[in-house]
This record gives sequence, C-alpha cells and structure tokens, in this order.
Amino acid sequence: MVSSLMPHSDHDVVMRAEIESLIGEPAAPGLDHAKWPPGETGAILHDVKVRRNLTGQYLVFGLDWSPLVGGEPDQLGLQRARALGATHYVLAGSHASTLGAVRLDAAMLKIKGPLHSAAAIFARKFSTGAVAYLLSDTEGGCWMIACHAGSVLSQTDRWYRSESQALSALEQIRSRFPALQLHIERELSAQGMPSWLDEVLCKHSRLEIVQRFGSQYGRPFKILMGLISVGCVAYFYVESRTPVIEPQAIETGAAWRQALLEKSRNHTFHTYPHLQALVQTWQQIPLRPSGWQLKKIQCDSALFNWQCSAHFFRQNRWALNQHLAGVKPAGWTIRFTPLDEAAFIWQVPSAASALNLSEHWMIHDWMSYLQSIGPVFEHIQVGTSAHLSIQAPVDDQGQVLLRPNEIPEWKQRTLALKGPLRSISTLSGLYMPVRWRRVILEIDDVRELGARQSSLSLQLIGDMFESRSE
Repeated sequence: MVSSLMPHSDHDVVMRAEIESLIGEPAAPGLDHAKWPPGETGAILHDVKVRRNLTGQYLVFGLDWSPLVGGEPDQLGLQRARALGATHYVLAGSHASTLGAVRLDAAMLKIKGPLHSAAAIFARKFSTGAVAYLLSDTEGGCWMIACHAGSVLSQTDRWYRSESQALSALEQIRSRFPALQLHIERELSAQGMPSWLDEVLCKHSRLEIVQRFGSQYGRPFKILMGLISVGCVAYFYVESRTPVIEPQAIETGAAWRQALLEKSRNHTFHTYPHLQALVQTWQQIPLRPSGWQLKKIQCDSALFNWQCSAHFFRQNRWALNQHLAGVKPAGWTIRFTPLDEAAFIWQVPSAASALNLSEHWMIHDWMSYLQSIGPVFEHIQVGTSAHLSIQAPVDDQGQVLLRPNEIPEWKQRTLALKGPLRSISTLSGLYMPVRWRRVILEIDDVRELGARQSSLSLQLIGDMFESRSE
C-alpha cells in the first residue's frame, strides 16, 4: 500500500489490522477447510487425531461442537449428528447442553474398544468458570480447547499448525470471557500426556456411534431385510421383465427441471471466499487521507458482480478534492458532492456463484450454527420462510403440470446480521446458499468497544435459500 494510504493513528492501525485479518486464511487458521460447496455430509471440517493414553484408552481430539437448544438432549443430539453426517457423537456440559460430533475415517473406525472425547474430559475436569487449554503435539500441531461452566465452546477442540496460531484464535474467545484462565502444556506424545487425560475414563466422555436405521437390530435384521429385498426383486421380475416408465412422468420431470434451470439464471449465492474477495477491495481505501474521513462503505450485489461506494466527509477547510482524488485506487471513479462529501465508486466482478435450482442442496443444521456464532454479533435476524415463486410448466393443451415429488421445492427467507467486521470470519462455516443483497461497513471512532461492538461495524442483509422434496 502506498504511503498516502497509511493510517494516521494507533486507532487506524487497529482498524486496518481488522480488515487485513480477513484477507488471508478463514476463521480458524491451520485447519483443512473443505472446498465449496461441500458434499451432502461435508459439515465437519477440521483435523481429527486419535491418541492412546497410559491406561490403554483411546482419546479423540478435534470434534465439532455446537449448543443444544430445546427438546430432549439425547434425541436432539442424535438427530443433529445424523444431519451432520457424523459417525460418532457425545453430549457434554450441564444437562447435556453441548453436542460434539465427528466423522472418523476408515482407519479410525477399525480401532477396537471405546473412544473418548478429550474435549468432553476437559469440560468435566474444569467445570467452573471459563478455562482454555493449549496442548502441543510432539508430532506437530497445537490443540486448543475452551469451555465455560462445563460446556465446550464452539470453534474450539481444534488443531492449529503452531502454538502462536492457536493463541491468536483464542483472542476472540478471550474477548467474550475476559476472565478466561489459560493453561499451556507441551506433553502430548506417544509416551505420555497430561495427567487428566491419563486417568481411567468414564461413560460421560465416551463417543456413541451414530445409529442408522435398522443398525440397532444387528445381523438378523440385515439378513431379514436382504431376504425381503430379494423377494421384492423376484416379484417385480416375474410381473414384468421390462419395467415401464410412464412417458408423461418423464416429460413432466424434464419440463420442471427446465423451468428451474431458466429460473436459476437470475439466482446467485455468495460463498465465504466471495465475501473475502469483496472485503479485500476495502484494503485499498484510505481511512483519513489529507483531512478527509472515511465514514461508510456500501456494496450492493448485482447478479454476479458487486457495485461498491466508499463515502468520505471533509474534516477541515484545508482538505481539498484534489487531495482525495490523488489517493483514489486505479480503475475506480470518484464522485464529489459540493464541498463537503465525496465517494469512491468501483465494481467487484465475478464474486458470486450460480444457484442451480434443479438440484437439491445438502442438509445443514443452519439454525444451530447461527445460534453458535450469535455471541460475536450484535444481532442476527432470520425471517419466516416463503415459497420461491416458480412459473409452473404447462403441457401441449396449456394445462399446468404438477411438480413431481423428486423435483426440489425451494423456499427463501431474509437473513440479516450486524456485528464487528471481524465477526464475518465466522460465516466460513455457514453452508447454505445465501445471496447477500447489501453489505455495509460503518466507521465510528467514538463507538464503545466490546466483544460484540467495534469501531468497524458490519451489516449484511440477504436471502437464504432452502430446498426440500416430498
């Protein structure tokens, strides 16, 4: 960045650092994030490690944690673990208030004997106050865990490449819990680990297998279902060797898919990398150039592009239009409002993806995710769902064709968030198609700072889409 764009005070340094922190890695540095969009069960992203303690029991590090709100914890926890595509889960905290879920790979699934969650053990061991723990692995990486009142906090139980990265990620948690106690150890190895992990473990930390339909009945049930399947196949084979598919059904499905594809031309959604690309352009904007003050950045989406403007106010009589024009980024335009106001105008191209309405979107527990990131925002507002208007196709006689059950039915609802600019990084785990209509950044030097407030106040307003079939 050229010298004319450098900040002019310590306060500017803080604001500039907050913008720059969003340009590089996503919310949790050092983690292996999935490609977008994820698969149908691609919700658990970070590294998972299994270690054996001195008592011969297996410990699992790296679960995905989220709070459980309402309902019966055991039933709700199992349902959510299934929705996440997890292989194992555990409930922790007072009255089983948090869920830890993990999807183990084939090698880990071959382990004989019970598996235990290291995070659940930690939460039970340190059940009062806010406590965090960093544990370096001699094989590489640093494990970070934090809990409050015996409940594991979301975005923890994570592996980082180094202790410094783990400490950096912990700062956001410390802002929420100023009295956070931190313990650091460097003992995790094949020969030993902290004493609280070497103790004989109990059922409260044991991972439960996510039961699929029929799995609780064991081998006899599977054999019975196999015999029934064979009988059904034989029956239909005898009834007809050439299965007939109604031509009308084929035409109806094809007509509806074509209608949805045509509707898709006007529907896009924004991923977290798209938001990062948008915020990256803000890095070129000076905060206080030669007597001018940046007050607001506003970006409105236009299909695949963003139309943006940065608004400045004149602070003193010596500030001239030519001074501000001299620091305008190349390729941008500038607009002056007589004497005291001005704006940079620019466009961010190719910063959205096409939303294919003819295909189903993956199942994602977005409500729980928004609840889990709520503490870092001033507020999150979710509107009621409404059917996405689709013009139904018609047949040759002009009769409306009914939507087949296998064709997805789409709904949309408004989604609005407000919080510090740094809170945008938590959206890296929201795997729903969201079309952000407007993104606003307001700069307020005198704003009271806190975990949910910042001199850089961000607002996002958009629409979230959901698909379902009957």
